[in-house]
Amino acid sequence: GSGTDGGAPETKNHFADTTTYLPAPGSARAAAVEPGRALLHRTLSAAEANSVTLLCISSLKDAALFLRDNTQLCERSLKRVVVMGGAREDALADAIAAAAAEAAA
Repeated sequence: GSGTDGGAPETKNHFADTTTYLPAPGSARAAAVEPGRALLHRTLSAAEANSVTLLCISSLKDAALFLRDNTQLCERSLKRVVVMGGAREDALADAIAAAAAEAAA
């Protein structure tokens, strides 16, 4: 499946330029790739209860929106969620400050 860039305007996808297995944007091959949210829904709907591990290796925006919009399906099907770590220091500091401000409000 294919997801999004997470919506970060300053992000440039350099990875796609270095691989031969990812289809070129706008190509017929790219159009044939199932959207990530559709793939997740199809996979989790067909899965046995508590049997799927969701591995998040890029932006968490798509996974977060899917989990929010399909809570019951995720609670039924997911066994665990594994997240690849990594963050920009400035983004982490901003997130901590925003969470603290929200908690204080």
